[in-house]
Amino acid sequence: MGAFDGFDFTNFWNDADWARNRVGGQVTPAAIEETQAALGYKLPQAYTDLMKIQNGGALQKNFYLPPDEDRSAVYLNAIWGLDA
Repeated sequence: MGAFDGFDFTNFWNDADWARNRVGGQVTPAAIEETQAALGYKLPQAYTDLMKIQNGGALQKNFYLPPDEDRSAVYLNAIWGLDA
């Protein structure tokens, strides 16, 4: 599906019960348009492609990038869905 053609999602999303409760509903083109209108800007295509596969959720593996002189720390453990 677009940006994720050929990407293996095995072990990407956390499938624990507590994590599955944080996944949003199915994303439709109308939901994307409604969200973009509410925000006032177009969402990145890669993000909307991912939300069509699964509408947010916790990640199986966390990512931490320590701060340096040019940026704050980055900690990624989940991706928010459109209806989060």
